[in-house]
Amino acid sequence: MTEKEIKKLADIIDYTPEHINKTTLIDNNLHAAMLFAMKKGQSLPKHSSPVDAFVYVIEGEIDFTLYKNADTCCDSCMCTVSSNLQESSDSVEIKTFEIKKEEIFIFEKDIEHAVLAKKDSKILVVRV
Repeated sequence: MTEKEIKKLADIIDYTPEHINKTTLIDNNLHAAMLFAMKKGQSLPKHSSPVDAFVYVIEGEIDFTLYKNADTCCDSCMCTVSSNLQESSDSVEIKTFEIKKEEIFIFEKDIEHAVLAKKDSKILVVRV
């Protein structure tokens, strides 16, 4: 894609049944914009972002799970989508947010999180 092209986000990336498809739109080592196409049941394992970020669901539906321990705080991570809260034995609070088409979820840096596609989903992740 060049700077003079106008495209719909959903048209930039296609699904791949064998694996999650990822396209990086912009990356300057700290800030990035990435597109993911995930078939139902595919997941991104637990990881963290070095900076605050947001996920926008272009199409489909995902579960976005935050893993917070006693040393981290993510009060601003709350949003209006439904969530399930669980406590585990090793002081990790697990909170799962169901994010649907055209919804956005903002999360803080250094908070571990994972993503599961509940339907075939295309998502935009932006590290700010």
